[in-house]
Amino acid sequence: MKKSKFYNNNAQIKLVFTSPLYLNIINYTQQNWLKMWMLGFNTKEENKNIKLDDPHGINEYKSFMLQYLSNISEICDKESTIVLVIGDVKKTDKIEYSFENIWNEFSYLTDLELIKIYEDSIKQKLKANNSMGVRSGKVTRVDKIYVFKKSNVI
Repeated sequence: MKKSKFYNNNAQIKLVFTSPLYLNIINYTQQNWLKMWMLGFNTKEENKNIKLDDPHGINEYKSFMLQYLSNISEICDKESTIVLVIGDVKKTDKIEYSFENIWNEFSYLTDLELIKIYEDSIKQKLKANNSMGVRSGKVTRVDKIYVFKKSNVI
């Protein structure tokens, strides 16, 4: 895992609260350029190599999420709580993917235990990204909040 120059190896992480990539919705390096710059990624080529852009298939996304969770787990201890906010992606009348289903496929490969899932239904008129165009905000009508702890097994 490439650690930012701001990372402190002696830090004892007790809470990670994050919203990882949603599959095929947004180019994260472009939308979060300021965060990327603060983390030490400051060229277009570096950002391109991170591969946080939009058009990836489900298998690439699964691999990314497994690595993402493994990296988070590395900096956490048994007392840490990890909270992920990930919306179910629905581009047609059916759910295209749900992290819950993906988690069930590879949970045995991690040292994390899913403790609880909360659902947060989103009223379209209140979404912050409504200003980003016609399609924005319409593919994630429900955000799910996943709470993890490190398990004693793996």
